[in-house]
Amino acid sequence: MILLFLAIAYWLHRSNQAWTKYVQNFLMTTTLLLSLIPAVNETLTRVPLGHPLATDITSPAITQTLMGLLILYVIALIIQTLFIRKMQKATHKE
Repeated sequence: MILLFLAIAYWLHRSNQAWTKYVQNFLMTTTLLLSLIPAVNETLTRVPLGHPLATDITSPAITQTLMGLLILYVIALIIQTLFIRKMQKATHKE
C-alpha cells in the first residue's frame, strides 16, 4: 500500500488542480503512518534486549503508542490541510 500511495502522490504532483494538493498530502502523511506501525511493533517487542517493553502486538505499550501516533496523524493532517488552504488563498490574491 505504501508504494501504491507514493506512486499516486507522485502522479498527482504533476497536476495543477487545487484538490490534488489535499489528496497528495493525505497520501504522503498516510505512508508515514503506515511505515511507523511495523517500526513501533518491532521496536517495542525487541527493546531493551532481554526484557522488551511489549510481549506481543496486543500489549498495552504498543496499542497506546499506536493510538498516540494515530492522534498525531490526524492533527498533522488538519494542520497541513489548513496550511495548504492558506497558501492557496494567498497565491490567488496576487
